[in-house]
Parts: sequence; structure tokens; C-alpha cells
Amino acid sequence: YFHPVIETKISLITDKLYLLAGMTGGLQRNNFNTFRLLNPFISSLTNSVTENEQFNLYAGLKGNIAQTIDFEARFESKIIDNMPFFVNDTLSKSHQQRFNVITDDINLIKVSLSAGYTSADFQIKLKGNWNHYSTNKELYAWQCPEMEGALEASVKVAPKWNLNTKIYTWGDSYAKSWDILNRVVATKLKGASDINFSITYKQTKQMTVFMNLNNILNNNYERWNRYPSYGFNAMAGLSFAF
Repeated sequence: YFHPVIETKISLITDKLYLLAGMTGGLQRNNFNTFRLLNPFISSLTNSVTENEQFNLYAGLKGNIAQTIDFEARFESKIIDNMPFFVNDTLSKSHQQRFNVITDDINLIKVSLSAGYTSADFQIKLKGNWNHYSTNKELYAWQCPEMEGALEASVKVAPKWNLNTKIYTWGDSYAKSWDILNRVVATKLKGASDINFSITYKQTKQMTVFMNLNNILNNNYERWNRYPSYGFNAMAGLSFAF
């Protein structure tokens, strides 16, 4: 394999704003644990897949303001061989089914934006991606949303108390299945948002009391085909650090 590594970083405003550009590539070995972290419903019999990023041509801006606000905007154009996608291993709606992995060669255009603010008592991070996949053999980049976004924030409301929120949103995607004549059918999975809150009380350095409120809008969605989300749910407990 040949993979280019050409990168540059140009200072536009000293210590404030930089222009980034380059061309990179490389191999990524994906094993069961890699896939499990992306999709918890993956089959335990899944084989390893080596993904070949032939090249990634990118350009962007990265900067900070007053050492408290940081931001980055990036454009990327990639050619990836053997990119893995998740596909249901059965047409049954049994909750015991799992996902297998198939691969395809793709072209990917990606635009990503991120920004964050950090102070002693308040932190917030926002990020978003727009992805355009062009596949070779497959109809779609299965289970891959075109748009993804996230917001995470934490505020210290008292010396030992913190309020936190995590908001995730994603656009439509498509799942691969087959009809009774064994023809490929693309099932549309609608995009959704998931809003979560938590409160923590750090009683000592080792012990924290928490309460999580998840999916507070009680949205019904399937991030992974045939696996409906939980509705609104709550959890409370203790965590210990040793």
C-alpha cells in the first residue's frame, strides 16, 4: 500500500487562527471490539475488517479566542476501500437478531464544524458533520446518516453540584433488507433527536451521587434497524473511584 502524508499548518493570526491543509491516508483494522463500540447489536461472530483509506484530502480553519473559545471548520474528500457497513443478519423481527458486517468501496465528502467554550464553572461543546457517501456496489452507505450533530454542556451550580446535558441529533439513513423474492430493499430510518439531562453531587473525591434523565422527549426512533429506542427513562446511583 502507498499512503501519502503531506500536511501543513499556517498561522494566519499568531496563536489565534490557523489554516490547515494536507493529504493523508492509512489502514485501519476493525475488530469485534471496534464494531461493538459503534453498534452494540453486532454479531459476536463478526470477522475483522481492514479499511484502506487511500487518501484524505482536507482543508480547514482552527482557532481560539481568549483561550476560552475554540473552533474548527474542516472540509474532507476521501477515497476508502473496504469500508464496513452494518446489515441485519435475518429478516425476523426477533430481538435476538444481530448485525453482520459487509464492505464496499466509497467516496466520501465530509464537512465538519465544532466549537467549544470552557470556564471554571461552565463548559459547552457543539459539533456537527455533513457526510455525502458515493458507494460502488451498494445502493446506500447502510446505517450511515448524512447529518450528525451533538451538544454537551455542564454547569457548576454549587461547590459539589453539577448539571449536565447531552443532546444528539442525526438525519435519515437507510437499512439493507430483502423482500420475499430476495431482492434488496432499502428501508428508510428517520432521523431523530435524543435529549438527556443529569445531575451529579460529588460527595468526596472517590464517591459521586448521580441521577440521569434520558430521552426526555420520549421520542420513538430506530438508530439501528429493528431495534427501537427506549422511551423516557431515568436512572440514579452511586459511582466510586479507587
